[in-house]
Amino acid sequence: METFGTDLQLGLVANGMGLGLVPRPLFESSRHRDALEIVDVVDFKPVIDLWLVRATFVGNLQGAMELFGEVVARCLGAEKPARSA
Repeated sequence: METFGTDLQLGLVANGMGLGLVPRPLFESSRHRDALEIVDVVDFKPVIDLWLVRATFVGNLQGAMELFGEVVARCLGAEKPARSA
């Protein structure tokens, strides 16, 4: 089940309604932390799909848009940023 809000998600998990995936700082500051258990997973490799959606014609912003996409892709460890058709 997808939930909106960490408090709701961790509350459901604390009540036995499944598993949750949250950053450790949010877990540590949660009022539900004493009812939860951290499960260490050694082979978990999350994948992020990120799209940069823009108008076809952006005029003089074209270079800035391409640079932004390349920097974000590089920071996220993408091998090569995807190019628009």
